[in-house]
Amino acid sequence: MKKKTGILYFLIPIVALVAFVPVFLKFNASYEAGEAARAAATRQAKIATIAEQDRLRQKAIEDSLVTQKRRAADKATREAKRQKENDDREAAIQARNKAASEVNRLKDRAERLAKDVSSTKEEITKLEQDEGKQKQDQAAAQQYVVLAEANVKNLSQVLDRIAAADAAAEAARAAAAAKKS
Repeated sequence: MKKKTGILYFLIPIVALVAFVPVFLKFNASYEAGEAARAAATRQAKIATIAEQDRLRQKAIEDSLVTQKRRAADKATREAKRQKENDDREAAIQARNKAASEVNRLKDRAERLAKDVSSTKEEITKLEQDEGKQKQDQAAAQQYVVLAEANVKNLSQVLDRIAAADAAAEAARAAAAAKKS
């Protein structure tokens, strides 16, 4: 009996296992299909939600762009009007300032011309005095040039004599060296 009991211990679990495998496989197949269907439904719901959010976002963007264009057009109109007013005001101010500056410029020019006449007369007097000094300086410079040329001539004669003396000394040394050899 011990042998039968030992076999039963092994046989009953094996039979139960063989009976459980088809049940498990059937359950597993239907479970995976159910899970896949639930996942697909969840995915479709998420996609639909995202599509709705994208549609709403796109509509908001389009509305924003329309509003932005309208505001830009209004701003450009206001800016053009303000710029025209500023330009007109600036042109009037410039015309007034130009007329005032023209009056001042003509007054200054008349005064300057009167001063220039007197200063030109003084300059003529100074130039006449400077002309006399320049003639004296030119005569002194010509005398200096004559003296410098004479000095150069004397120095070149001295250098020629020194060169002749050096050549004679060199010839004497060569003759003395030739005698020694």
